Amino acid sequence: MNFQIIRKETLHSKNVGQKDVVVYASKKKSVSQKTLVILLHDGENFVPSAPSLSLDISQGQLEQGEIAFSNVLIVALSSAKALRKGFCSSSRRYSEYFPKKSIKFIKNPITKFVYSSFIDAKYFQYSRFIVEEFKPWFEVQFQITLSRRNFGTIGISMGALAALDLSLQNPSLFGFTGCLSTHWTGILLHQYLTLPLGKKISRDDPYIADALINYVGSTLSNEHRPIIYFDRGTEGLDALYGRYQARIDKIFKKTNSLNYVSKVFQGDSHHQPDWSHRYKAVLEFFKVSCSNR
Repeated sequence: MNFQIIRKETLHSKNVGQKDVVVYASKKKSVSQKTLVILLHDGENFVPSAPSLSLDISQGQLEQGEIAFSNVLIVALSSAKALRKGFCSSSRRYSEYFPKKSIKFIKNPITKFVYSSFIDAKYFQYSRFIVEEFKPWFEVQFQITLSRRNFGTIGISMGALAALDLSLQNPSLFGFTGCLSTHWTGILLHQYLTLPLGKKISRDDPYIADALINYVGSTLSNEHRPIIYFDRGTEGLDALYGRYQARIDKIFKKTNSLNYVSKVFQGDSHHQPDWSHRYKAVLEFFKVSCSNR
């Protein structure tokens, strides 16, 4: 299946500054209400192997064919080779993607103050950007109404947290959510401050991990009925995720209305080559799950 870029746009946002949006589509068919729209966070990690799927709503199944491949490229973020030197790279990415409503669950008072004062700043409101700015723009441009019947979101690492947060806060909008190598572990404050210098994350912050898990547990209910996919590797930064993902798995398994899976890829690390082969597992799970609805 051949693809072409059908739109490149820079959106100027009051919530996050400007965002580059690239939309890919099949050359053979036009966008319609039966088109499956996949919103990617950290989209550069997916682009080299863009998937091709479409949703036939009338039959309730996925099949090979058309796609409107919505790829939100976060400025100077995503894979390491895309990062710029300077503060507005990985530090900004962390701040934008971090689920703001989890901050009230942080038990360490110093950490909670820093997150409330800086990470919850008005120019790091990524979820508001997606719902209040990106969605209306996309619907007008492509004459399509986005809803849980045709709209899903996939993210990697912090982008996975952003995808899950969007799904939890907007259950009528997102029908499926894919979370690869979800970064439950947070960042210690001193490591956050050194991210602009290219320093790597080497430890987890249990206060942040607990806050994120408690936020998910308090927000998830039987009202949330999307298809949920999680995965993780076992090496590098991904090796820190196991015990936290296990707690998340227990929470999700208690919600009977969810179509849910959590996979482990032995030997995979926190790097783009490992993620690029796993998107197929995400889409295959979506395909089977939608067919069984």
